[in-house]
Amino acid sequence: ATTGAITLNTETNAANLSGTAADLAAAFAGITTHTGTLTATGTTTVAQANALDAATSGVVTATISDTASNLATLTGTTGAYTVTISGT
Repeated sequence: ATTGAITLNTETNAANLSGTAADLAAAFAGITTHTGTLTATGTTTVAQANALDAATSGVVTATISDTASNLATLTGTTGAYTVTISGT
């Protein structure tokens, strides 16, 4: 974790990054210009996946387990998701 501002430049804007979904979502909150791949480790919520999708035009890779109705709210078209439908 870090404190303070994170500045994206040409290199970091296109970097392929990985970390927990919570850490990536927090780091990229408010950012919509990332172009690299984001890989979320562990379990990712639909809300986190959507936040990561909004942050980058690159591929978002994540494992998501939720109900079919919640999974239907996933946004974007560049997600490489492993999904598990749970509940009703």
